Amino acid sequence: MTEAPMRQEQDVWKYCYWLDRERFETLRKELAVQGKDMRRAEKNPCEAFLADIGCAGPECWPVICNFDARPWFEASAFRDKILVIASKPLGTAYEDCLETTITPVKFKPGKMPGRAAREELINEPKFLARKPDAWDRFPRDMGEQIVNGLARMGPRAPKNWDDLFLSWTSVHANFVSPRFRTDDETAAPYSIGDSLSISSCCVELFNLLGSCEPALLVRPCTGAAILQALERDRYYLVRLVKNAKRPFA
Repeated sequence: MTEAPMRQEQDVWKYCYWLDRERFETLRKELAVQGKDMRRAEKNPCEAFLADIGCAGPECWPVICNFDARPWFEASAFRDKILVIASKPLGTAYEDCLETTITPVKFKPGKMPGRAAREELINEPKFLARKPDAWDRFPRDMGEQIVNGLARMGPRAPKNWDDLFLSWTSVHANFVSPRFRTDDETAAPYSIGDSLSISSCCVELFNLLGSCEPALLVRPCTGAAILQALERDRYYLVRLVKNAKRPFA
């Protein structure tokens, strides 16, 4: 399959910041003076996408995302911080807290891995060193319930828990130790699955990995698609602003 070049059709859609509690309180008070409220995510951090400005505190991650996103969040440099997602930049006072920007793009990958390539990805030493121990403790009974639910959402969904978990894990692995990248000058690692075979896209959207890549191409996970926080199967260009040392297309 020939890769369709990435096309950016709009400016930045969302700006993603990590704030400590003191600076978050300062921001909250500044917004209150302006008559603005932040939508606070209650069960899923991606709820913060559903408003012009939203936030997700550490208490949000264990509610729905306890076994998939939470291990990555708690292993990250942001585990004590509050995520703020805004449709416009917060201003120069918060520039040092800006971690990623997110923009929907048109992109069609030329290659997707088979099972053998996925097995190789999840056994890469760099990924094994980065993967939280709790990731492998996802409850099997819960996983099998997810598989049954996915079967009602489309014929391409993985048919059993082992296949689904392999897909989830290999998607993260390709961002830690990339083997599948775009063919253009960004050379961005991309999600090697569709939304029905992806979990916890927040790991990449908000750079919980602490990646050194300048850019990632990320598809929404099943939960983000169901929530309609992001468009199912759409790729999003995630620019890691502190790593952006070269121009993008």
